[in-house]
Amino acid sequence: ALILTLAMTGMRVSQIHELDINTFILGEDYITITTQMQKQTYTHTDELNDVKVLPRDASMAGINYYDVMVEYLQQRQHVQKTDTLFTTRHGDALTIRGIQKVIMKYNTLFDTDITAHTFRHNLITRVVAKHGIAIGAAIAGHSSIQTTMKYVKKDRLNTEMAYREL
Repeated sequence: ALILTLAMTGMRVSQIHELDINTFILGEDYITITTQMQKQTYTHTDELNDVKVLPRDASMAGINYYDVMVEYLQQRQHVQKTDTLFTTRHGDALTIRGIQKVIMKYNTLFDTDITAHTFRHNLITRVVAKHGIAIGAAIAGHSSIQTTMKYVKKDRLNTEMAYREL
């Protein structure tokens, strides 16, 4: 559930760490996740929250996020000691270091070298490529499009095709 949340939302580890059962709403058709914006310059108070809304059928690699979270929340309620969304198997709040250890365990299990930021970078890069920089910035929670520009991949073939289609 933790790894899939990182991959599906592009949230930073500190945002995942701050999630609790009150900021994660499992609705009938959507999952709504509200976190505090980070590393931003605010111009309006309504920009302090970053709200992610994932449809019930959102999936990655054939794994349905909604179903995973339903199962996780059912298991979590048996050991719950805290309102923190992601907990240890004993029900204690998962620390930032604990989240990093889960990612390291994932790396060992699948022989990869992934960080939490890898999930964020991959998601935002795919969103920018498919939906444009403005949507990528919104999902990333960037207050400036300039910050999102690092996720734009220059693809010579795509630029050549764009010129041909003019």
